[in-house]
Amino acid sequence: MTDTNATERELTEAEKRENVIRLAFDGDPAKLDTFIQLIKKYLPENTGVVLRGSAVTGFRWKDKAPFDADGPGTSDLDLTLVGHRVLEYYKITGFFVPGVHSRPLSDED
Repeated sequence: MTDTNATERELTEAEKRENVIRLAFDGDPAKLDTFIQLIKKYLPENTGVVLRGSAVTGFRWKDKAPFDADGPGTSDLDLTLVGHRVLEYYKITGFFVPGVHSRPLSDED
């Protein structure tokens, strides 16, 4: 992406894809395709996936630090699963996995 004002406007779908490939998949579209196929393999039927966060925008929302600001491999990929079937895999009381944000999106969160 060459537009320095991209943080002040909505990115196009092409810019988002370019960021993801460049930042998270070493500039290799085939690696993104492999990742997508692996995710699809393990998702419940009729479940969508949204990739969000700094891999898409190029920077963290909280402090505007660039993707992998703390060194190569330090940023993660934020996936949001969409659909009712995925909820079958959640415990109503929840559970905590250190280092993993796995809570459903809500007003409180």
